[in-house]
Order: sequence, then C-alpha cells, then structure tokens
Amino acid sequence: MRKKAEKFFTKSIPFLLFVAVMAWGLYAYLTPSAFEGAAALFDSNFSTSLFGAVAGSGTVLLIEWVSGQYKKLALFNAVLAILTAHLDTLINTKRQFSLPHLQEILSIKKYVEDAYAFQKQTGRAVEIRLSIKQVTQQIQASENEFLVPIDQVSAYSGRDPRVLILLIRTKEALRALNTIIEKKNELVMEMMNDHRPNDERIPIYLGLESDGGMVDGRLQSYCEAILETNDTALFFVIKAIKSVSNLGRNELPFWLRWRVIDYKIEKDEIQEYLPAENYIEGW
Repeated sequence: MRKKAEKFFTKSIPFLLFVAVMAWGLYAYLTPSAFEGAAALFDSNFSTSLFGAVAGSGTVLLIEWVSGQYKKLALFNAVLAILTAHLDTLINTKRQFSLPHLQEILSIKKYVEDAYAFQKQTGRAVEIRLSIKQVTQQIQASENEFLVPIDQVSAYSGRDPRVLILLIRTKEALRALNTIIEKKNELVMEMMNDHRPNDERIPIYLGLESDGGMVDGRLQSYCEAILETNDTALFFVIKAIKSVSNLGRNELPFWLRWRVIDYKIEKDEIQEYLPAENYIEGW
C-alpha cells in the first residue's frame, strides 16, 4: 500500500505543480498590480522550461494511463475468451455425452429389471439381449487447461470479491469433471476386459444382482456423477462470465466499456442444457 501511495504522489507531482502555476498565473492576470510580475515570469526562460517539463510529464502520464486501460481491457477479454471456451466445451459434453449416455444407461437398466421381474413372476426364462457397446462409451476428458490468470484478476476484484471465488470454484469443478470422466473410462476398460457373457456382466455393472449374487453399481454412479459435475461446472462458469464482464465494465473508462466481450448466454439453442439459476443455493 505504501509503495502504491509513493508511486502515485511521485507521478502526480508534475501535474500538481502545473495546476499550481496555472492557478497563480490566473490570479496574477486577474490582479492588475501583479500582472507585470506575472508577465515577466511567463515570458522568462524559466517558465518556458517549466511548462515544457510539466507538459512532457503530463503527456507521458496520459500515455501510460491510456496504455494501462487497454492492457486492462485485454486482460478481461482474455479471461472471458477462456471462460466462454470452457462453457462451449461443457455444453457440448452434456449435449453429446453426459446427458444422453445416462439416459441410455437408465433405459438399459429398466429393460433388464423388467426382464428379471417377468422371469420371477412367470418362472419362464427370458433372453436378455445386450451389447457391450451400449454401456462402454468412452469420453475424452477436456484438454483445455484452466489458464485464467486469477492473480492478475485479483488486482481489480475490490469492486466484486466474489469474482475470485467464482473463478476458483469453476477451476475446481472442471478438474473434478475430468477426474470422474477418467475413472469412468477406467471402468469401461475393466468391463471390456471382462469376458463373461453380456447378459451376466452388464447387469452387474448396472447395479443389479446377478445369479451369483454379485453387484457393482459403479457404471450408473459414475454417469450420474459426470452429469452432476457437468452441471456444477456449467453453473459456476456462467456465473464467472457474468461477473468478469460486469467487473470489466465497471473498471474501464466509459469509452472502452463497449469493447468488453458480451457473450449471449441466453441463446435459445443452449437453454435446455443449462442448469437452473438456483441450481446451487446461495449463489
């Protein structure tokens, strides 16, 4: 804090000196008795050098300030670009995998449960036709690292401290999603290396008891966890985008605010894949 104050006052001295000289000159101009002295001062080599130095310092300060505003704009837009890339990836993951795959797993499980129930009621054997491909779909974990420079954003988070929390929660949710996807893919490899008949091994991984009494509900659990974590990551990345966008507009001068990226999260084609506004209470 002390260093910032020293830097501010050091850079402000030329400007304050310029203001003081101009005020004194105006006073001398408005006071006839002091006019001749003021005129002599302003016409002197000293005043010429002084005004030149002050004007030069003022120009440098102005250029530095404007350059700083553009750097700030570049930072906020870079953060928003990274966040929107993660948002698009999460929406595609939910649309193409996490939601339809869980629905398919639950549909297959119901089919097997109905077959088991029919066998139990009638005493007649029912052929359960299952394909291992139906339940061994793999998904590639996101290769997009969370490269948001949180430490740089923190320098401007005084207006809205919640921005940092949202960025951290987004990073954690993305990491958790990749971890669960990797665990599910490991289970898929285990299932494919299990050489028992499909009508024996698939019900086991669906959490249904086999003839030998074996039960393993990891497949459904992982699929449910992937969808839930997918929604959690979506929730936080959307909140983070809105917060960073608002922070950027509040931090920048009025003539740069319109250049902050404005991502239209309310697009109709993605609405059905977005979690509810109150998906996580307290946010």
